[in-house]
Amino acid sequence: MSKITTQLFGDLLLIPKAAQATAKETLAFMTDVMQAYTADEFRIQLRTVPRATLEYTTPLQPNESPEVFNTQYGSKAASWAVPMWAEAQYVGTVAPGATTLNCDTLIHDLRADSLALVVDNRGKWQVVEIHTITATSITLYTGATAGLGCFVIPVRRGHATKIVNTVDGYTSVAKMTYLLDDAQIFTPDVPAQFLGDDIILEPFLVDSSIDVTMSAGLQVADYDVGQVSYRAPWVNSQVGKPYAAMMTNAQEVRDFKNFFARCAGKYQRFWMPTFENNLRKHGSGAVTNIITVEDDGYLANVGNRKHIAIQTDDDVWHPFVINTAINAGGGTTQLNLASSLDYDMARITAISYLGLHRLDTDSAAISYIGNGVAQCTLNVLELAP
Repeated sequence: MSKITTQLFGDLLLIPKAAQATAKETLAFMTDVMQAYTADEFRIQLRTVPRATLEYTTPLQPNESPEVFNTQYGSKAASWAVPMWAEAQYVGTVAPGATTLNCDTLIHDLRADSLALVVDNRGKWQVVEIHTITATSITLYTGATAGLGCFVIPVRRGHATKIVNTVDGYTSVAKMTYLLDDAQIFTPDVPAQFLGDDIILEPFLVDSSIDVTMSAGLQVADYDVGQVSYRAPWVNSQVGKPYAAMMTNAQEVRDFKNFFARCAGKYQRFWMPTFENNLRKHGSGAVTNIITVEDDGYLANVGNRKHIAIQTDDDVWHPFVINTAINAGGGTTQLNLASSLDYDMARITAISYLGLHRLDTDSAAISYIGNGVAQCTLNVLELAP
């Protein structure tokens, strides 16, 4: 259980016992951010590939605990084989000496010249070395041992940075944190664009409510005696809120990782609606490039917001630039759009402000809660309206 010898990487330490939920995978970029009072930013991407850490717990039987403890104690700076249990996929029967296993390598992180763990329905395991891959199979350097009801789990290489064992005198649980040496390299596609930047039109998830924070960069000069002075040098208030994602299968997990890699932490900016009904529609009839809304203080307070997204009853969000906004009388405002909507007013379900955002964190902690389901919450920051 404690050590394996491979042709590709030599000796590696391994705990081949299945991890229990919840496991946590963290991807971390690094960005230097320099911001002007106008909210213009200069950002420097310091990592092109994220640092990856994996944390999970493994329950152990009494006869397994001594060997695991001894392996942990003596590991020091040794390299570990780290199974990615959350990426396990069912491959069924493995024939004696099989050199090809049919499995998905597009969604799961199976690579040429890497390792995989094969576990059968009795818990018997073997580490195989992958020679080449196709989209639907892996070819091994040497034949595999036969097994029924098998799963294939990608194996990464890493170092154990933290070890915590919970013991009760009989059984134990090993909690391991690994820093991966061969973190996944992502090549995400370029998403839809708006005014030269990415645009995200997928609403974030909430349980019942979220906290939306607003900061005007208020500076308070108070020397304990005399008057207090206030100064707000920022041109725009900054709005922050959580962006939560719930993933129900391996494809959605891969899509989320691609999204995060595209953002590269704080580095990449993108347009995103508030997904709130910030402007109330007024009137009826066809809407082309003019739409009338209730003013609700728009002209007096947020007239500098020149970008909106309109949601229609077919669940499509349409981004627009506001050329001009004028008082239409009766407490209403007329917005003159740079392009045409061509929907009836009755089909509009929401009008949201559209802002230029970036992530307000360089790391994403993905929690695998079991049965292929994962979740992650990121903080997003609006840079400019």
